[in-house]
Amino acid sequence: KITSLGSALNEKVTVLNLYPLFKKATSSSPDPTPGYIYDVLVEFSYKNKKNSELLGDYLNKRLQRHTVHGVLKTLKCIHQLVDKGSRNFRAYLRENDEHIKNAPNFGSQKNAYTGTALLEDIKK
Repeated sequence: KITSLGSALNEKVTVLNLYPLFKKATSSSPDPTPGYIYDVLVEFSYKNKKNSELLGDYLNKRLQRHTVHGVLKTLKCIHQLVDKGSRNFRAYLRENDEHIKNAPNFGSQKNAYTGTALLEDIKK
Protein backbone atom coordinates (compact mmCIF):
# COMPACT_ATOMS: atom_id res chain seq x y z
CA LYS A 1 0.00 0.00 0.00
CA ILE A 2 2.76 2.44 0.83
CA THR A 3 4.42 1.80 -2.54
CA SER A 4 1.20 2.49 -4.45
CA LEU A 5 0.58 5.63 -2.40
CA GLY A 6 4.12 6.79 -3.09
CA SER A 7 3.80 6.23 -6.82
CA ALA A 8 0.42 8.00 -6.89
CA LEU A 9 1.91 11.01 -5.12
CA ASN A 10 4.91 10.96 -7.45
CA GLU A 11 2.59 11.08 -10.49
CA LYS A 12 0.69 14.07 -9.08
CA VAL A 13 3.95 15.90 -8.37
CA THR A 14 5.10 15.25 -11.95
CA VAL A 15 1.88 16.69 -13.35
CA LEU A 16 2.13 19.74 -11.07
CA ASN A 17 5.74 20.32 -12.09
CA LEU A 18 4.84 20.12 -15.79
CA TYR A 19 1.76 22.35 -15.57
CA PRO A 20 3.72 25.57 -16.27
CA LEU A 21 5.11 23.93 -19.43
CA PHE A 22 1.62 22.88 -20.52
CA LYS A 23 0.44 26.43 -19.94
CA LYS A 24 3.38 27.91 -21.88
CA ALA A 25 2.82 25.51 -24.78
CA THR A 26 -0.78 26.68 -25.18
CA SER A 27 -0.48 30.31 -24.09
CA SER A 28 -2.42 33.09 -25.80
CA SER A 29 0.69 35.08 -26.65
CA PRO A 30 1.76 35.33 -30.29
CA ASP A 31 5.26 34.07 -29.39
CA PRO A 32 5.97 30.58 -30.78
CA THR A 33 6.11 27.56 -28.47
CA PRO A 34 9.71 26.47 -27.81
CA GLY A 35 10.47 23.16 -29.54
CA TYR A 36 11.69 21.37 -26.42
CA ILE A 37 8.21 21.64 -24.91
CA TYR A 38 6.82 19.38 -27.65
CA ASP A 39 9.36 16.72 -26.67
CA VAL A 40 8.30 17.00 -23.02
CA LEU A 41 4.63 16.59 -24.00
CA VAL A 42 5.42 13.54 -26.14
CA GLU A 43 7.46 11.96 -23.35
CA PHE A 44 4.67 12.65 -20.84
CA SER A 45 2.12 10.94 -23.12
CA TYR A 46 4.18 7.73 -23.13
CA LYS A 47 4.44 7.38 -19.34
CA ASN A 48 1.03 5.73 -18.95
CA LYS A 49 -2.52 5.74 -20.25
CA LYS A 50 -3.76 8.11 -17.55
CA ASN A 51 -1.20 10.74 -18.57
CA SER A 52 -2.41 10.54 -22.16
CA GLU A 53 -5.99 11.05 -21.04
CA LEU A 54 -5.06 13.96 -18.75
CA LEU A 55 -3.10 15.60 -21.55
CA GLY A 56 -5.92 15.09 -24.05
CA ASP A 57 -8.46 16.50 -21.62
CA TYR A 58 -6.27 19.52 -20.84
CA LEU A 59 -5.69 20.28 -24.53
CA ASN A 60 -9.40 19.91 -25.31
CA LYS A 61 -10.20 22.45 -22.59
CA ARG A 62 -7.56 24.83 -23.97
CA LEU A 63 -9.22 24.62 -27.40
CA GLN A 64 -12.38 26.17 -26.00
CA ARG A 65 -10.79 29.59 -25.49
CA HIS A 66 -11.62 32.57 -27.66
CA THR A 67 -8.04 33.53 -28.45
CA VAL A 68 -6.80 32.69 -31.90
CA HIS A 69 -3.13 32.40 -30.85
CA GLY A 70 -3.98 30.06 -27.99
CA VAL A 71 -6.14 27.82 -30.15
CA LEU A 72 -3.51 27.68 -32.89
CA LYS A 73 -0.74 26.81 -30.41
CA THR A 74 -2.93 24.13 -28.83
CA LEU A 75 -3.63 22.62 -32.26
CA LYS A 76 0.10 22.57 -32.98
CA CYS A 77 0.67 20.68 -29.73
CA ILE A 78 -2.04 18.21 -30.66
CA HIS A 79 -0.47 17.78 -34.11
CA GLN A 80 2.92 16.99 -32.56
CA LEU A 81 1.35 14.51 -30.15
CA VAL A 82 -0.61 12.78 -32.91
CA ASP A 83 2.59 12.43 -34.96
CA LYS A 84 4.95 11.41 -32.17
CA GLY A 85 2.91 10.77 -29.03
CA SER A 86 1.55 7.58 -27.57
CA ARG A 87 -1.15 5.42 -29.07
CA ASN A 88 -3.27 6.04 -25.98
CA PHE A 89 -3.27 9.78 -26.68
CA ARG A 90 -4.49 9.21 -30.25
CA ALA A 91 -7.18 6.83 -29.01
CA TYR A 92 -8.37 9.43 -26.48
CA LEU A 93 -8.58 12.09 -29.19
CA ARG A 94 -10.59 9.83 -31.49
CA GLU A 95 -13.17 9.42 -28.74
CA ASN A 96 -13.16 13.11 -27.75
CA ASP A 97 -12.72 15.07 -30.98
CA GLU A 98 -15.64 17.50 -30.76
CA HIS A 99 -13.47 20.42 -29.61
CA ILE A 100 -10.94 19.85 -32.36
CA LYS A 101 -13.71 19.93 -34.95
CA ASN A 102 -15.05 23.17 -33.45
CA ALA A 103 -11.66 24.89 -33.03
CA PRO A 104 -12.29 27.48 -35.79
CA ASN A 105 -15.46 28.58 -33.98
CA PHE A 106 -13.67 29.04 -30.66
CA GLY A 107 -10.58 30.67 -32.14
CA SER A 108 -12.39 33.25 -34.24
CA GLN A 109 -12.69 35.68 -31.29
CA LYS A 110 -16.08 37.02 -32.38
CA ASN A 111 -14.94 37.02 -36.02
CA ALA A 112 -12.16 39.55 -35.30
CA TYR A 113 -9.75 37.39 -37.31
CA THR A 114 -12.09 36.49 -40.19
CA GLY A 115 -10.13 36.13 -43.40
CA THR A 116 -6.74 36.36 -41.71
CA ALA A 117 -3.87 33.94 -42.06
CA LEU A 118 -4.20 32.98 -38.38
CA LEU A 119 -7.77 31.79 -38.74
CA GLU A 120 -6.88 30.03 -41.98
CA ASP A 121 -4.13 28.16 -40.11
CA ILE A 122 -6.67 27.02 -37.52
CA LYS A 123 -9.04 25.78 -40.22
CA LYS A 124 -6.30 23.58 -41.72
